[in-house]
Amino acid sequence: MDWSPKVGELLMVSYSKCSEFRYDEPDGLVNIFSLNLKSRPEISLTCQNEVTKAIFNPHQPNCVIGATQSGFIVQWDIRAKTTPVQKSTLAKDGHNHPIHALAIVGTKNAHNIVSISNDSKICQWHFGELSNPKISFNLFN
Repeated sequence: MDWSPKVGELLMVSYSKCSEFRYDEPDGLVNIFSLNLKSRPEISLTCQNEVTKAIFNPHQPNCVIGATQSGFIVQWDIRAKTTPVQKSTLAKDGHNHPIHALAIVGTKNAHNIVSISNDSKICQWHFGELSNPKISFNLFN
C-alpha cells in the first residue's frame, strides 16, 4: 500500500490503555482514519507501550513516528506491518520519562526527529538510528 495522504484527508489519533486490562492487547494504539472510510480506521498501529504522541513524517508518507509514556521513540512503516519497525532504547542520553512533544525538522533530504519529555530533556534522533539520540540536553541544569 502506498500512501500519499493529502492535507485534510486523514486523521491520526493515538490512544493509551483501554479501561479494561487485557493481556492479549497492546497498551498503545494509533488509528488512522480516512474521509473515504468513515465507519472504521483505515489502519491501526499497535505498540507495547502507551502512545502519547504520533505524527506523520511529511517527507516519507508511509512513515509514522510515535512517542511513548515510557520514553521510547517508535517508528512504523505502514506498508510493512502494524507494529513498530524501529524503537529507541532507554539509553543514558535518551528519555526516561513520558514524551509529550515530537517534531520532524529539516529538509526532505536531511531531516531528524526532535522530542521533549517530562524530564526536561530535548533529544534529536536520526531516522534509521533510534538506538541513541544524536544530540541530548537538559533544559534546566
